[in-house]
Amino acid sequence: MLHALVQQLADLGADAEARPHQPVPRLDNDLALPDQLRVVAADLTAAPPPVRSRAEAALQTAHRTLFPAR
Repeated sequence: MLHALVQQLADLGADAEARPHQPVPRLDNDLALPDQLRVVAADLTAAPPPVRSRAEAALQTAHRTLFPAR
């Protein structure tokens, strides 16, 4: 789930910079995923508002999936 989110955000960042999509490396230890998320999220802070809105929607979807309302 988290790797897919990181990939989606990386793709949005690439779109914002008119770069081709690149696969986010799957590291040996999933404990590195929060660091990967931080890096791609930091890249998106400079993205135009429409891209940031799409990133926010992706984050909200992930949040709802991980923490469903009771």
